[in-house]
Amino acid sequence: MQAKHKSLLHAAIEIVISRAAVAVVSLLFLAYFARELPKPVLGLIGVHAAIVMLTKVLLDFGLHFQVIREATPLIDQGLSEEAVEKVIGPATLIRLSATIGFVALLLVLGYLFLDELQAAAPEINVKMALPFVFTHVLLKNFQYILTPVFFARQQYWLDSLLDSGSATSEKLFAFLLYLALGVDYLFAGLMIGVLITFLLACWSLRSILMRISLQALSPAGAIKRLRACFPDYQRVLYRRGFRQLDRVVIAVMLPLAQMASYHIARQGAQVLSQLARILAGPLSVRLAAGLDAVSYRRDRRLYYSIMIVLPLLTACLSPWLVRLIGGDAYADAWPIMAILAIAFIFNGLAEYQLSVIVVKGGADAPLIWERMAGIAGLATTVIMIYWIGQTGAPLGQLVNFVLLYLFGRSVVRRILAAQ
Repeated sequence: MQAKHKSLLHAAIEIVISRAAVAVVSLLFLAYFARELPKPVLGLIGVHAAIVMLTKVLLDFGLHFQVIREATPLIDQGLSEEAVEKVIGPATLIRLSATIGFVALLLVLGYLFLDELQAAAPEINVKMALPFVFTHVLLKNFQYILTPVFFARQQYWLDSLLDSGSATSEKLFAFLLYLALGVDYLFAGLMIGVLITFLLACWSLRSILMRISLQALSPAGAIKRLRACFPDYQRVLYRRGFRQLDRVVIAVMLPLAQMASYHIARQGAQVLSQLARILAGPLSVRLAAGLDAVSYRRDRRLYYSIMIVLPLLTACLSPWLVRLIGGDAYADAWPIMAILAIAFIFNGLAEYQLSVIVVKGGADAPLIWERMAGIAGLATTVIMIYWIGQTGAPLGQLVNFVLLYLFGRSVVRRILAAQ
C-alpha cells in the first residue's frame, strides 16, 4: 500500500516549529560568547565550524541522496527490512567507517602541527583541546549520517529538532564548562552537547539501527556502491563542498579577530542555508515518491517563495541583527551578513536543483558547469579578500551560488519535462 506523503507545506511547518525555540536559544548563547570571549577565540570556533561542515560534505560520497532515493519507495511499501538490508545498512556502514578513519587522520595531523596551532591560538591550550575538537567532529558526522534515514521515514520534525537541538546543547555545555573550568574546556562542552543529541537520534532510530548487520557490507559491495554514487558525490562536492572550502580559505587568509566577525555574520545568515538544506530533504522525498506534475509545480512555488522572501528580509535587517547577536564590537560586520543573505537566495535555488538532478535522474548531465562555478567562487573569495579584506569574503559564495543556479536551470527543466 502506497504511503501518503506529507505536503511540502506540512513538512515546512514541522521544521519551523521544531527549530524555532531551540534556534533562538542557540543564538542567545552565541550572543553571550560574542560579548564574553576574545575575538581570536571566537574566530577559532568559527574555523572549527567550517571544518565540521567541510567533513560532512567530503564524507557524503553521494550516499545521502541514495538512501532517500532508494529507501523511500521501499519504506512506503512497508518493506523496511529490505530497505535496511539493501540501502540503509550498507550506506551507513560505509560512511561510519570512512568518518572514523578520516577524523583519526585529522587528529594525528593536529598533533604533528601542534606547535604551529598553539602559536596561532595562544589563548587556548590546543594540546588539551584537540581530542575534544575531533571527537566533536566525529559525532557531528555520525549524527548527520542518520539524517537521510529520518527523511526516508518522513520524520522531518524529529530530525530538525535533534539537529537544531544539537547546536543549542553544544553551546549550553560549552557555556557551563567555560564558567566552571575556563576557556580551555569550551570544546569539551561542544563534544558533550552533540553526544547527547546523537544518542537521542540513535534511540529514535533503534528499530532501524538494530537491523544493520556488518555482514551486509563487503569490500566489493562497498566499491560497487561508491562507483554508482560517484556522479552524485561530485555534484554534492561542487555544490556544497566548495561552499565549505571557501570558509576554510577565509579562515586561513583572515586573522582570527576578523574571522570572528565573519563567524558572527554567517551564524545570523546561516539559518537561511540550514533552512534550504532541511527543506530540500522533504522535497527530495516527495521527488523520490513519484508524485504528479501538479505537485512538483506546487512544491517548487512554495520552496522558491520561502527561499526568496526570507533572505531578502534578513538582508534588510542585517545591521540590526548583527548588533543584536554580536553587540557593538561586531556592528561593522553587517555588510557580510547582507551579502550572505542575498547569496543564500541562490543557494536555496541551487539546493532545489541538486535534489531534482540526483533524485529524478541526471547522471548524464554535464559536471563541467558545476566545476566552473565552484572554482570561480573560490577564486573570487581569494581575490576579494586581498582587495577589500573581510567584507570581500562572502562575495565568493555569492558568485558560486549565482553560477550554480544559472548553470543548473536548463538541466532541471529538461529532467522535469521528461517526467
